[in-house]
Amino acid sequence: MPQDVGEDRSRDLRARRPARAAEVPGLRHAVRRWADVHGVPPQLTADVELAVHEALANAIEHAYPEGATGIVALHARQDDGALQITVTDHGQWQPPAAGPGPDGGRGLALIDALADHASITGTEHGTTVTLACGLTAR
Repeated sequence: MPQDVGEDRSRDLRARRPARAAEVPGLRHAVRRWADVHGVPPQLTADVELAVHEALANAIEHAYPEGATGIVALHARQDDGALQITVTDHGQWQPPAAGPGPDGGRGLALIDALADHASITGTEHGTTVTLACGLTAR
């Protein structure tokens, strides 16, 4: 289970979980609770939750070979009027598809649309999706 943010006023949320689809709802809920504790506006919270969901889904679907389960790490931080969120896997980097196809391929475009800034960094040690969102009203 992700860190219980409850009344914890820490700026950071950190969680590491097996890269399985069953882990996504709990991580998404942890992001929502963490954002609520920090007074993040509801529309921004909804956007961040969806972007995190897409980043986690991509890591789970694409980072590890069929039948293998690796780890996904989530780190969210509020700092200087902005949210910084990373989703990291330690699987094999796969360049993004050229565009949406019949089996999906819309996750990265959705992440880009929901965040003020989004980047993807792939290395031989895995992939990190970084999202940045200002706390101003949308």
